[in-house]
Amino acid sequence: MNNKSLKNEAEKASSEIESADKKFSDSPAEKKKNGNKSSAWVHFIWALAFVAVFSVSAIWIYPLYLAQEGAKGSGKILQQTISKGMDALRSCLKTEIKAENIYSQLLGDIDRTRKLVVFTQNVDIELDKEDNKRILNDWLPAGTASMNMKVMGNKVQFFVPVAKINLDDFYYDPVHKELNIVCPPVEIDSDMVVVQSNPEKIKIKESGSWVPFIGPDVKELTRKAKMELKNEVLLAANNELVWIAARAEAKKALQQFFLLLQRSLNEKVRIKIQLQS
Repeated sequence: MNNKSLKNEAEKASSEIESADKKFSDSPAEKKKNGNKSSAWVHFIWALAFVAVFSVSAIWIYPLYLAQEGAKGSGKILQQTISKGMDALRSCLKTEIKAENIYSQLLGDIDRTRKLVVFTQNVDIELDKEDNKRILNDWLPAGTASMNMKVMGNKVQFFVPVAKINLDDFYYDPVHKELNIVCPPVEIDSDMVVVQSNPEKIKIKESGSWVPFIGPDVKELTRKAKMELKNEVLLAANNELVWIAARAEAKKALQQFFLLLQRSLNEKVRIKIQLQS
């Protein structure tokens, strides 16, 4: 057999093998087998996705949910345990002491105008006044008068209107063993401003007009300045540093004011002053 015949026989055999392989691949059994392989891969990928989502939920979402629910629960418990008013006093007083009696002694018969003085501030002020006068329809100057006044040792009082404290301002927290008392804010007592009257602590410098009789009166400037002293003292005392000191002293004074109540409380229960601002 020559080479050409051998070549033809080989090509014919190869063609027959390819034809048989194609028929085998197109057979129903083979298609089902390949379909099963694809389905298995799809199921595997979906399983991995489910595991990933579950892991994220377990690590992040569920703990956040538990924390939120726990906060809600603890808030409800705390709200249920805190008592108010007469119930607050009964919850923390010694058994032999009646809440009604102690409240009556402290605030029941109190003068409705009573002020608890908590702080006194010394205030030094300085006033300058000047008057430029013109005559003849403001055409001719009639001189200038000026005055400088220094007044040392003025006093301003700060107080807490304890008459405004009522039974609803008492709260008892059994968790922290605190009897909270909400008190009204500190106020400046404008009725109790002490303006210095000692001449040795009042320094006045006056400069009158060079035009006699018709020029501005320096004595009138001084008189007006003295009339303004009270308001100037109040303005000088009304600054943030003084308020900080007044509030700090107010808490101490209120603790002392409620000392009788503190001594009537159960052991380890303490009064906590909540001063409104």
